Amino acid sequence: MLRRPHLAPLREKPLPMAKFPHMTPGRLLIAEDDESLRALLVRYFTSLGHGVEACVDGAAAVGRLATGQYDVVITDVLMPGTNGLDVMRAAKAADRLVEVVFLTGVPDLTTAIKALREGDAFDYILKPFPNVEILRATIERALERRALRKENERLGRELERSRSTDPMTGALNRRTFFDLGERELARATRHHEALSIIMFDLDQFANLNDSYGSAAGDNVLLQFAQICRELLRTEDVLARYWADKFVCLLPVTDIRSAETVAERVCARVASTPLPVGDGTVTLHASAGVASREDSDRSLDTLLRRAERALRRVKDHGGNSVQTEPKDY
Repeated sequence: MLRRPHLAPLREKPLPMAKFPHMTPGRLLIAEDDESLRALLVRYFTSLGHGVEACVDGAAAVGRLATGQYDVVITDVLMPGTNGLDVMRAAKAADRLVEVVFLTGVPDLTTAIKALREGDAFDYILKPFPNVEILRATIERALERRALRKENERLGRELERSRSTDPMTGALNRRTFFDLGERELARATRHHEALSIIMFDLDQFANLNDSYGSAAGDNVLLQFAQICRELLRTEDVLARYWADKFVCLLPVTDIRSAETVAERVCARVASTPLPVGDGTVTLHASAGVASREDSDRSLDTLLRRAERALRRVKDHGGNSVQTEPKDY
C-alpha cells in the first residue's frame, strides 16, 4: 500500500490580489481526501479572491461536476474509490475547456504524467509543496490558458459567422443561404412537405440612396432585416440576396401562409418610419412568393419563380405581394 509523503509545513500568509493585478479570480473545485491539506487549500485560494468549493473525495467531486461549472479542478491523484483520473474525465465531460491540476506525491507521479499525456491535464504539483508560490503560479497559468482557449473559440465562432452572414444586416449571405436552402429542399422533398420562399425588394431604394447617401441606405437595410427577424419564426431562414433584395425560406409553409407572412412584413415596413438623417422616411416593400413543387430539383428553380412573381409586382408599381401561379 502506498504511503502518503509527509506534508511539509506551508507558508499560509495570504498573497493579496493587488500583488498580481493581471490575475483574474476563477471558480475552483478541490478534490482532496486529506482534511488538513484540503482546508489549507480552501483558505489560501479564497484569500486570493477565488471562488472555491472542496470535496472530501473523488466521488463527491464527480457529483459536483455534474451540476456546477468551474474554471480549474485541483485533484489529488490517489484517493479511495474514485481517483484523480476519474475526476479529470468527469471534468472534461462537463466542460472540455476546464483545466485540471493534479496534486501528487513521488510514488504516484507516473499516474500524473500519464494524465498529462493522455487526458489533457494542465499540470501537476508535487507534494510536499515547498511554498504556496508554486500553487499560486500554477493556478494562475491554468486560468490564463483557459481564458486564452475560450477566447480562441470565440474568435473561431466570430470568423465562422463572418463567413456565413452579411456584415451589414446580420442576415445570412447568399452562399450560406444556398447551402441551407438546398438541404431544406431535399428534406422537404423527401418528406413531401410544403416549403415556400419569399423574395423582398425595397421600393424606391435607389432614390433614397441618391437623396440621403449610402449610410442612410445601409441603415434602412438593417432596419428591414430587423423587421423580418421580428416577424419570422426561429426555423425560418433570412438572407440578403443582392443589394436591397432579401429572401426568406419558410419550412413546412404552404404558399398561402407564406403570402400572409409577406403581407405582414410589407405592412410593418409601410407603418414604420425609418430614421434618415435628421428625419424619417416611410418606405414600401414588394414581395414575390413561390412554393415547392414536386418537379423542383434545385433551390434555384424555386427562387426563379419567386423572382418572376416579384418582377410582376414591380412592373405594376410595387408595394404589393404576388404569388407565383402553379401553372406559370
